[in-house]
Amino acid sequence: MRTIARLLSTGARILGSVLLICIAANGTIAAAQPYSSGQEAYANRDWGAARAIWTAEAASGSAEGLLGLGNLLDFGLTGPPDREAAFEMYRKAALLGHPEAAFNMAVMLDSGIGTPVDKRAAAGWYSMAALDGFARAEYNLGLIFQSGDGVPANARVASAWLQRASNAIPSSADALAASPPASATELAAPTILQVLLLGEGAAPSARVAWASGPGPEGSRYRVEVVNTATGHLIASAEAETTAIAMPLQRRPQSAWVRVLQLTARDYASSDWVDLEGQPVVKGPGRRVRFQVGSADRRAAGYVQRMGSSLERSGIVVSYDDRDPDQDASAIVYGFDSDMTFATDIAGFLPGLSGGNAMQQSDAGISPGEVVVRMILDSSDEAEPIALDQSAGSDR
Repeated sequence: MRTIARLLSTGARILGSVLLICIAANGTIAAAQPYSSGQEAYANRDWGAARAIWTAEAASGSAEGLLGLGNLLDFGLTGPPDREAAFEMYRKAALLGHPEAAFNMAVMLDSGIGTPVDKRAAAGWYSMAALDGFARAEYNLGLIFQSGDGVPANARVASAWLQRASNAIPSSADALAASPPASATELAAPTILQVLLLGEGAAPSARVAWASGPGPEGSRYRVEVVNTATGHLIASAEAETTAIAMPLQRRPQSAWVRVLQLTARDYASSDWVDLEGQPVVKGPGRRVRFQVGSADRRAAGYVQRMGSSLERSGIVVSYDDRDPDQDASAIVYGFDSDMTFATDIAGFLPGLSGGNAMQQSDAGISPGEVVVRMILDSSDEAEPIALDQSAGSDR
């Protein structure tokens, strides 16, 4: 029944186009005239002119042109309906970030029109449209997570999406009443549904959608994008729903993405995927961040040698300045799952494997990361030195 309700929510799009066809069949097509856009020709029911304009625009990579051609093919406005071709046009426009194309594509995947049914992929494309505030996509996404149709059921996430749609779609209130928020005792590793890298120049962004079980009360999601070549973070952000648009400082040539469900003390991670959403055979290793005082020559030399050794074993290494108020060496980790890794790192550092040297902190430490604070000379009188920062963050 939820699937039926979800598909019925898309009826306005189909009915509106059918009415246009009926009007055109019983009325008079406007005489050929120049139009400022394909949408203007479409509004005047001049399907041939709309097709000509949108074909030219689509050839130059216009998402609007591709969407328009998809509509003409979908509803048979210039010939017999060709849903398979329409789906392909919607897909190309959706890959360029067009929310209506993403929604239309999701509906077809959801219902098996023009393409085989794929509920999981439908959830991913509904998510892409929902990121732009497309209310029907938010509503359908809420129903999907409520029923667990193709994704793990997650009443908390379902409620969040339905709430977002409630101002535009009144029936969201009834669905919300049937979806009381729920939590679980165990963290649930997310599954990435869709990744899109959009934008050029000064405003690139990564769009990521995922699914997971509800997780413990108060859990949230963290998305990480890393440089494929170095494993260093390009960007990270947190979300309470299951999709995010993350601004990037620059468009990466190649990157990997993962999503984590986390609490204050622990996390569960998705597999790494590339920018096309394909699984990565071997993603980046865990991270070690060394903190050394600018004048501590002995510590700098030691961690540089240790860092090189760790990098050869697949660990991602970076270097940072030590807070001058810190006066003792330590190994610091943020999450329970990283305690064993921190203990292993301590094994390389005589004198730091026990007592107060091992610390857990929630102060800016990422999942999978251990901070090694090394102090061998606390004097600030020596000349400052510069560590090799080639292994630093790409952010």
